[in-house]
Amino acid sequence: MINKIKKLYKNFRYYRIKNVSTLIDYHFKYYSSKNHINKSLLKIALENFKNQPINIFETGSSAWGTNSSVLFDNYIRKFGGNFVTVDIREDPSLKLNALFSSSSVAYVDDSIEFITNLDVEYIAELDLIYLDSYDVDLLNPQPAMQHGLKEFLLLDKYTKPGTITVVDDTPKNISFYKNFKLVNEADSIPGKGTLILEEISSDSRYEIIYHHYGVILQKN
Repeated sequence: MINKIKKLYKNFRYYRIKNVSTLIDYHFKYYSSKNHINKSLLKIALENFKNQPINIFETGSSAWGTNSSVLFDNYIRKFGGNFVTVDIREDPSLKLNALFSSSSVAYVDDSIEFITNLDVEYIAELDLIYLDSYDVDLLNPQPAMQHGLKEFLLLDKYTKPGTITVVDDTPKNISFYKNFKLVNEADSIPGKGTLILEEISSDSRYEIIYHHYGVILQKN
């Protein structure tokens, strides 16, 4: 009985959502954790769209932790648009497709292969891209960094001005990694978006609009 009451209350809170701010509060209360490190990252990214319908693409489906895939589906439910997410593991797809609205779908594939086979017209209509595939191994970060860069460059060929790209696990400083130190202070901080940041450092088309544990880029 108590669980039914909690579910009814959660559903009631969802239907009362009027904007991104209340959606974020709802999501991190019921589907993640109130003080999650990515709460501000996702709030700032989604607030750019002012509660309007958007097209979202995600690599690295999230059915736990940040639960970003559930958040994006709930945004689409509330404000319109469509959402596609892809992950090389089957588990997230099975869980998410059972929860998703009709405007969202989770695929199982290598993200590089998947992006390579996407229609150019689809990529050109994307408003928000969330790159979160390939976990970073601090002892061997290059594979994850190279993977993130490949994803970014494949999409960048066709994305339109105004597109927001969010890259998770790209710390602004080394303190986010406890008990890990750079060999040399001049070395790059390991992260999924490390090479992406190097790529755009001299590219006037991109602006960094937020950087904490993850980074938000906007294409001009």
